[in-house]
Amino acid sequence: MCFGSKADKLGKKFGTELLSLPALMQNENIADLILQAKKQMNVYDPALIVQWNDNGFNDTRIANCRNGIPGQTKQAIINFIVNNGGVDFRGENN
Repeated sequence: MCFGSKADKLGKKFGTELLSLPALMQNENIADLILQAKKQMNVYDPALIVQWNDNGFNDTRIANCRNGIPGQTKQAIINFIVNNGGVDFRGENN
């Protein structure tokens, strides 16, 4: 990461050093997503960032279901969040 990167800008927004950010937020794509979402959010809007572990959806014989639980697919979880007031920002499902 370099000075002036999206992650560096995110660190400045939070009033901290880049390396003090959680590892997830040091990712350039995640930092860019957060910075863009912040522009569209109200002050008290909560944010939920999900870092999917695809292996957790394919660790049993029941493919694409979280820990083999039928119906607990990534899309089902996203739909649940969106149907209960969440926003799939930029429609990325990730």
